[in-house]
Amino acid sequence: MSLLQLSVYISFLVQEILIVCMGRFRAIKMIPLSYLLCVSALYIQGSCGQIVMTQNPESVTASPGDTVTMYCKASSSLYYSGNGKNLLAWYQQKPGEPPQLLIYYASSRHTGTPARFSGSGSGTDYTLTITGILTEDAAVYSCQQGSCGQIVMTQNPESVTASPGDTVTMYCKASRSLLHSVTKKYHMNWYQQKPGEPPQLLIYYADSRYTGTPARFSGSGSGTDYTLTITGILTEDAAVYSCQQGWSNANTMIQSRTKTFLFTHTNVIVQIASSHE
Repeated sequence: MSLLQLSVYISFLVQEILIVCMGRFRAIKMIPLSYLLCVSALYIQGSCGQIVMTQNPESVTASPGDTVTMYCKASSSLYYSGNGKNLLAWYQQKPGEPPQLLIYYASSRHTGTPARFSGSGSGTDYTLTITGILTEDAAVYSCQQGSCGQIVMTQNPESVTASPGDTVTMYCKASRSLLHSVTKKYHMNWYQQKPGEPPQLLIYYADSRYTGTPARFSGSGSGTDYTLTITGILTEDAAVYSCQQGWSNANTMIQSRTKTFLFTHTNVIVQIASSHE
């Protein structure tokens, strides 16, 4: 198994006790009258500065109505002078579901995040607090830095509905060039993730198909602008597609997936209609 395959596998394996290189998912067990909140110990070795994120406690058992606080510490400041923000996000993941962004810029609630969730902190130290916790809040919570290189990835469209045989194109834009001065390659990857499965690498170096990637998938682009095209899409291609920068090492996952344009990458949900209208 290659380093890349191992990284991808570990990153999204729900049952892992300790997840390394962007992974942060652990099994959740419901407890009568109370429940367990799993908090990952997250180690992020990013594309610049080797920022390490340490989270505690590892797990929390709480009863409905309790206030729960979890902590995250970065090995270096996440303050970005370009926008005056602390580039720290908090995510929630429930079993069988993708992670959901709760808090970004350390303290800003994402759209739809209930008021009982609040984030605070600056520099290297951050907290996530759930005030008056509910049973539905049983999940895995993880912090994520987005300061490494201040690369912002914006992907569109947010979703695509296609019929079998259609050609589908999705776009990804980086806030700065992903050309690596040493490899002379564009360190842009495309991933596909189906429900209940780990993400699969499709394209690396912007246009190179990974082993096993069907010919109908093609990547292109350079500098800051990239595309993924599926020519003659099949029903089995219904999935979430995400672009990811790997500026210093295209074979290392730098950030976990997110449905916002913040941090390292975003995703596209592709749905397949049963037949042509």
